[in-house]
Amino acid sequence: MNESTEVAVKRMWCDPGSGGNVDRMFRSHLFREENACVRCGTNKRELARVRAREKSGRADATGAMHFALIKSSDHDAKSGARVDAMAAAKRLLDAGFWPLWEHTPGRVVVDAGDRVCVYLSGVSSVVATARISSIEPWSRKFADAYPLILGGAPELVLRLGEVMVLACPVAVADYVDSLDCVGKNKRKWGAAFCGGMRSLSVHDYRLLTGQTVS
Repeated sequence: MNESTEVAVKRMWCDPGSGGNVDRMFRSHLFREENACVRCGTNKRELARVRAREKSGRADATGAMHFALIKSSDHDAKSGARVDAMAAAKRLLDAGFWPLWEHTPGRVVVDAGDRVCVYLSGVSSVVATARISSIEPWSRKFADAYPLILGGAPELVLRLGEVMVLACPVAVADYVDSLDCVGKNKRKWGAAFCGGMRSLSVHDYRLLTGQTVS
């Protein structure tokens, strides 16, 4: 943002009649300025997402991609009590949103309309599915509603819809030999389910959610 624009923006925000919060509005403007393409006005993050999705080649016939959201045990926000992975995941699913941090794998690729399944660390099972209805920047409203104790500040939030808890959890170990996401070292397949989120092929998603695979 050039100096003249900055002065004009600050003058507008300092106008008592504007009713705006100077710091909040100025940060928001800087965020948009930093992430907008100067030549075409397109958001840089959106461009990166489109290119990454095309490169992955993992979208299905509808254009949707598939991901595993990975949850381990955590602590309840109100009581501070430790809760197991299933209870922690259920709190997030009930809240209807799931946070992503700056270094969460796949955060640049994931988009609204994609399908996710929920994998529990320690239990090593997939227990639920959902569709991403929208992706929003982390904000105070999410911090206030977050049901677990936060370890740092997330960057993005996945809004979840069509949440379904599986009647029979799917044990990943039963499908290790058939999963695309597991490398040659089958004995250390757990390494494929680390980092908070990972992309899945359509084949793997169907296996891990108990669907028929042809």
